[in-house]
Amino acid sequence: MHENGKKDILYERMKNDIILGTYAPGYRFPPEIDLARQLGISRNTLRSALKKLEVENLLVRIKSKGTFVAPYHESSFTRHRLLILSQVNSNLYNPCHYIMPGMIREAIHQGYELENCDIDIFINYTEEQIRNFIRGNGITGIVVISSGFRGDENIIKALTAQEIPIILTHGYFRDYQITNWPAVYCDVQAGWETAIRYLVRLGHRKIITTNFIYPDRMVRLWPRSKYLELLESLEVDADESLIIDIEHFDHEALKTKLTKIFRSCSEMPTAVLCYSDFQAPTVYRVLEDFNLRIPQDVAVMGFCGAPDGKFMSPPLSTIDLNYQNIGRKTIEVMAASGQWFDPRQSNYKAPPLIKCPFRLEERASTRVKRFEYQLTNS
Repeated sequence: MHENGKKDILYERMKNDIILGTYAPGYRFPPEIDLARQLGISRNTLRSALKKLEVENLLVRIKSKGTFVAPYHESSFTRHRLLILSQVNSNLYNPCHYIMPGMIREAIHQGYELENCDIDIFINYTEEQIRNFIRGNGITGIVVISSGFRGDENIIKALTAQEIPIILTHGYFRDYQITNWPAVYCDVQAGWETAIRYLVRLGHRKIITTNFIYPDRMVRLWPRSKYLELLESLEVDADESLIIDIEHFDHEALKTKLTKIFRSCSEMPTAVLCYSDFQAPTVYRVLEDFNLRIPQDVAVMGFCGAPDGKFMSPPLSTIDLNYQNIGRKTIEVMAASGQWFDPRQSNYKAPPLIKCPFRLEERASTRVKRFEYQLTNS
């Protein structure tokens, strides 16, 4: 590895260890020659990293005595504390569990401490109760991992009144408009269209869509009528019976409705587009029950980028919303709050709206091309 790369890696590693408390305040490092030998690096690389840490007031180097982790005090090393409001007690399907690792890593890098709390606890708090909590715990910023705000929730007004920076993570554009908080999000609607167009390029024209039940009958933020129009424009079968609506992650209902479609369809669907990667195992089991091969008979496409998808057999293609990047970007935006947050001039500064990219992850569950449509219509 290039010498500069080694310096940067060592610096980041030592900084993280200091911030996390692996090296406690006042800890004395071994002499340079011994420490360099322990770490398997040159003394020049070590000295460069130590110098950067000293400039940032994380280390104190005392002549004839050694190198020490700086004692904690506000003037030399300020630990900012962020309150993370999410559904921490929810099941593992919730995106907050996959956003947090990226947030934690970037928080270590930026020198933030995170205080995680279930948002349901705060929903009925008054402005004064929240203010007392923030002051009592030294909170300097708030991250809300949630979506689907109506606008009449007490928590919006109560949090906004605290006059500290607030960032909405994994919300939708509508949530950004309603709350007027900075937002870090992924364009789910565009990601869903990308998945459909990808399956069309592979020759699929009869596609089952799995979906959650919403009062407005949306399909991954697509109004149902617009979604059916999209399918028609791509010459995909827009039969609404191919859209499977179920309660959130009701796998038994999904299995029952999928089974019904495959038993009753005169023309077998050639692809299933899952609302979430977490539905894919159920889809795989149903196809196995019908002795249908993936992807030769029926392709399966996921959505969201759950880490287990690549371990499925065959590995699951998906639209990866890159949740960890959303978490990382959230902390970056918070670290730059001095540029955009000023409660006295809130009418003159637009809260940042950061759209994070998604990625089409093609794997074996879809990696075949079909020619029926092309040959039938040639």
